[in-house]
Amino acid sequence: MKREKILLTDYLDSIFPLWEKEVPKFMDYIEEIKLETDEPLPSQRGDIYFVSSGAIAKYHKKIPKRYITPGELIMIKFDSKPLFFRALEDSCILLIQRRDLYQLANNYPVTIQLYDQLLARQEQAADFRELVLEMPKAERLEMFRSKFSSIIPLISRTELAKYLGVSREYLRRFF
Repeated sequence: MKREKILLTDYLDSIFPLWEKEVPKFMDYIEEIKLETDEPLPSQRGDIYFVSSGAIAKYHKKIPKRYITPGELIMIKFDSKPLFFRALEDSCILLIQRRDLYQLANNYPVTIQLYDQLLARQEQAADFRELVLEMPKAERLEMFRSKFSSIIPLISRTELAKYLGVSREYLRRFF
């Protein structure tokens, strides 16, 4: 788990450089979850997940909403719709549970600032699909390829078409 934690510490350094000094016990609360291909992520509202290897897909009513690759967060909001997450390939996920965040915030109030930075980064990643759907159809596939080239072999063309908001026939002509 050492390599996975290094990836997480680098990520935290990039968004909140003083986190180790301000919240020194943060890494003590991190748990590792190993998922096999197609295994669901056991998600709980309020928990924060960090993908350290592999790839995870997020779905709402069987429609792909997001792909999460190493170095990205999954934050499960309290008011979110029923979501389903599954591993597209063998994956390693680091987890901090909501109750542990509360305990950290109680002991280290600056944890709230760290959480705010995590939330801002999460929202940027979540906005990617909306950005793609606003583009002309012809540009969507190229944008997806530039960001998620490693995801393409892991999903069906039908799933890719749903994600891009195009018909399977349209995708077949350009892919």
